[in-house]
Amino acid sequence: MTIYRPDIDGLRAVAVFLVLGFHAFPEAFPAGFVGVDVFFVISGFLITGIILANDFSFAGFYARRARRLFPALLLVTTTALSFGWVFLTPSLFEALGKQVAAAALFLPNLLFWSETGYFDLAASTKPLLHLWSLGVEEQFYLVWPVLMLVGVRFRLRLEWMLLAITLLSLLHCWSLSHFGHTSAAFYSPLARAWELSAGGLLAVMKTGSAKSANSTICVIVGVSMIALVAFFGGGQAAWPNKFALVIVVGSMLAIRYGARSRLAMQTLGSGLMVFLGKISYPLYLWHWPILVFAYVKNGTPLSPWQASVALLASIGLAILTHLAVEVPLKKHLRLSPLAWGAAASLAIVGLTGFSIGLSHGIPSRLPDALQAALAYERYDFKTDAYNPGCWLGNEEDTSKLLPVCLKTNRSDAIVIWGDSHAARLSPGLREVFGSERISQLTRNGCAPLLGLGEPASSGCRDGNAAVFELIRKHPAQTVILFGAWQNYPNDWKIGSAYAAMLEDTIAKIRAAGVAEIFVLGPAPRFDPSLPSRLLQSWLQHRSLMLPGRLQIDLSKTLAIENGIERVARESGTRYISLIKLFCNDEGCLTKIPGSTSDLVTWDYGHLTTSGAILAAQAIQKMDTALSTAR
Repeated sequence: MTIYRPDIDGLRAVAVFLVLGFHAFPEAFPAGFVGVDVFFVISGFLITGIILANDFSFAGFYARRARRLFPALLLVTTTALSFGWVFLTPSLFEALGKQVAAAALFLPNLLFWSETGYFDLAASTKPLLHLWSLGVEEQFYLVWPVLMLVGVRFRLRLEWMLLAITLLSLLHCWSLSHFGHTSAAFYSPLARAWELSAGGLLAVMKTGSAKSANSTICVIVGVSMIALVAFFGGGQAAWPNKFALVIVVGSMLAIRYGARSRLAMQTLGSGLMVFLGKISYPLYLWHWPILVFAYVKNGTPLSPWQASVALLASIGLAILTHLAVEVPLKKHLRLSPLAWGAAASLAIVGLTGFSIGLSHGIPSRLPDALQAALAYERYDFKTDAYNPGCWLGNEEDTSKLLPVCLKTNRSDAIVIWGDSHAARLSPGLREVFGSERISQLTRNGCAPLLGLGEPASSGCRDGNAAVFELIRKHPAQTVILFGAWQNYPNDWKIGSAYAAMLEDTIAKIRAAGVAEIFVLGPAPRFDPSLPSRLLQSWLQHRSLMLPGRLQIDLSKTLAIENGIERVARESGTRYISLIKLFCNDEGCLTKIPGSTSDLVTWDYGHLTTSGAILAAQAIQKMDTALSTAR
């Protein structure tokens, strides 16, 4: 059997609190997600030691893994399904069902990998998103024992074998990131194997001897490396990146020298840190669903005190899970019956999740009037917005725009330039002004600004430059600039980079011979989505009549609008406030006036065709010449 290391439990505590800090207070812990990478190294070290122990057996190994992982996982997934039944819209509940089914099959990381895309559900609405890391570890447990025993059977040098695995996986991870496959680098078990095998490499290396003082220095350096990345390594476009190597090396130093460091045993190995390490698994399981359901119920990002309450609740539930579930089961039930019972129960929960996913989130659990509104979650947002064709992906070349996207033979052409939100405005423009006049030049995630630098993608920079060339070569009567301005850097003060880019973009469009330029301000944003907010309103009031308006927090949006409006007016450009169009003192429009369930947006802010018509009519009213020009 392997020797128990209290300092490793302490390192677990450090890892889990980095993750909790990142999820609850991302500004204070900008890269706290690195705690997961620390967990991977710890798992690789411990599991390899267990496999190479003299009393190893496959039956005992997997039974112990089931006893360790399944009881708390069952409790959290069943609780999540119960809350999801009440608080989640059909689309979100369907997604939760799939997440539960994937967790039961040890495949959550592969599920989330398959779902990545521009219109994927927001991470903040996926209660079991954090189980992706559990999926990676479970897949490691399936393969690693066989691999290690093959190495022993053929008398391979395990150090060299694990070093080769680590380097090959690291190279695979780097190549995926380098060539833009960032989701694969994040979720793929092959791309993450190097972190686990690095821990395994520690387990097979000769420990040697080192003085306590020297070991302490190594532990301090290792923990400092982890802390420096966690607190100062944020802002990276993708993970894993070069800092992941720093985390893995730091974790290896802390693990290798922790047992021989008096300071490590007094700090990481202290009673409190050991206890927090022992509850780290249920704490990790509980914290994210609690944060997600609080956000969905709240309808706005959690304030610091709300996030603090959520974390305290997570700690309380983790302690109860450990003391009332994990410890009693381990003490009073034999290993084999417990493992089989936990596995059977997990299978039942997984089938429940699968059936929820298959039934599209069971919309029949909600009243008919609400179902009609929530059906907008499956709104066809692509067809009348010319996707594909005039609505490009972030990295698609502008040459893929279809001829219908650019009206080159119309002196009264109207160009809509912007991101996916601008694309969703285009059906309204075509309805109000006639499709023969509308040029649609839109691209996912790209503000209509020239000169974009980091963090914008090369697709945005090159795509916007190409769009401007099209406008310069084929001057239109009108250019409309629109985007989800809240999704980009929010500093629009005088002299800020984005204010300067908007000024420059307007000046260049005008110099290209365009007669009229409109800037549309940000639309109201319903977090996490308008359908979800309508469900929460119904849960509160139980009214069969959908509210025509909802109160939402507009403080950040108004601050952005003020800056954009100032730039537009100082540049002599017409400005239209969608906030003033859609919102008043009673709240922001949820549905078209006079309708029962014709919503203005199908998600958090992309306009439906009806909502886009309202915006287009506002443009028409501002300049009636647009509607009469021929």
